[in-house]
Amino acid sequence: MNKKRFIFRSLWHYRRPYLAILLGVAVSTAIITGALVLGDSVRCSLLDATGHRLGKIRYAIQPGHRLFSQALADEMTVAAGVPAVPV
Repeated sequence: MNKKRFIFRSLWHYRRPYLAILLGVAVSTAIITGALVLGDSVRCSLLDATGHRLGKIRYAIQPGHRLFSQALADEMTVAAGVPAVPV
């Protein structure tokens, strides 16, 4: 038995497990690729929706457990030279 014949017979003998592995790899690759494409699409859609909702807002400060007053917004407007409002 030569080398090529041995390889061919081995592949033929184990064809079912090899086919199952091949199909599993193909299906998992398709699922991962689809998830990546869908995730990127959702991220882009959310960023676009956020941009439409916020309008011209460029910066935001998270207050924690306190609220911002109108006086602080006025001080920030004077100091930074850009409009600021408490939300």
